[in-house]
Amino acid sequence: MVPYRVLIADDHPHARQAIIELLEDEGEFLIVGQAKNGQEAIQLCGEYFPDILLIDIEMPVLNGLEATKVIKEKYPFIKIIILSVSDNVGDLFTAIQYGAQGYLLKNMDPDDWLQYLHSIVDGTSVATRDLAGKLLYQFRERDLLNAPAISSLTPREKEILLLVSKGLTN
Repeated sequence: MVPYRVLIADDHPHARQAIIELLEDEGEFLIVGQAKNGQEAIQLCGEYFPDILLIDIEMPVLNGLEATKVIKEKYPFIKIIILSVSDNVGDLFTAIQYGAQGYLLKNMDPDDWLQYLHSIVDGTSVATRDLAGKLLYQFRERDLLNAPAISSLTPREKEILLLVSKGLTN
């Protein structure tokens, strides 16, 4: 099996080293580069064309969310996973809106990290239980009176809504 090529972008050298050690022990991931900020991450994606970019959300020069937006526009094939110490639902929504395929909390158990990474590259990813719960709470809190009526949806939108309600993904 060919290892997945991984680029790590984090402004903290100790965090990058910990991620490298975790992934190298796994054997299915090959670290192709490291970036200290979002701008470097964009540049290195153009040089190395990694399969996966693990990018910290808070970095100098250009943060992880803005870098994700640029990278997905230039290199849509790169799977981007946001790294954060915060489980802020707003950040999660923005990450998904900008094209990220995943969102990992830095304080998660290493086994959970690896399981989640495998689910991303295998295409079977699901949000962690804690984040999923926060997402559901966020949706419940929204003003449903402003939501469009089901009858105003197109047949295709209704079909997609039904599939999503069954837990299916694209």
